[in-house]
Amino acid sequence: MAKFALVTHDLNLFQNLAGYSVDVNPESFRNDYRLIFVYLDVESNLNKLLNKQPKLKELQDQLVGVYMAENQVQKWLAKSALIKGSITIDQFKFLMENNSLASNHTGIFLKVKNRLEKIHFKEIRWIMAKDVYSIIRTSDARYLVSHSLKEMEEKLAPFSNFKRIHRSYLVNLDFIEAIEEGEVIIESEAIPIGPAYKEDLLSGLLFM
Repeated sequence: MAKFALVTHDLNLFQNLAGYSVDVNPESFRNDYRLIFVYLDVESNLNKLLNKQPKLKELQDQLVGVYMAENQVQKWLAKSALIKGSITIDQFKFLMENNSLASNHTGIFLKVKNRLEKIHFKEIRWIMAKDVYSIIRTSDARYLVSHSLKEMEEKLAPFSNFKRIHRSYLVNLDFIEAIEEGEVIIESEAIPIGPAYKEDLLSGLLFM
């Protein structure tokens, strides 16, 4: 049984999924799915889906939206507390093609001097673009890695705690202490929020 599910009204967009660890439109939803991907085309289709599959409302921590990059889905998604995070169709297909979703990784290995050291995801505060490289910030160190921020974003897309908030920054949502005008605060550091990323950031947070 697959660890991931995909719910979609448009199967034409998600052809050739055979062989991947994903259940497409399963008849029932179990709470042991690692992630449940929901295709977001229009708001009315999401509402119909939730009415047809009320179990999904109980599994919101596992729901990740998939949307077309050119759609304006983020405007209404930001008003929904159900979908905690979202990725583009291109990111979804990248993950499927590289079988990244089949992993249960808890961190990444970085080359430090003459050995590979594991950096747990829960230690990472933010990741910043540095030319064609990236800087990973933990509580007590900074690591320079030979991957662009776009590559880091694609690798971390299955892990919903990481969110792109600026063309130069990915952040771990767990470490956001406050949101001020145009920036988030992480351990007293101000990280800018790009206008193009603001709605997506807010859609992944819980407000009272």
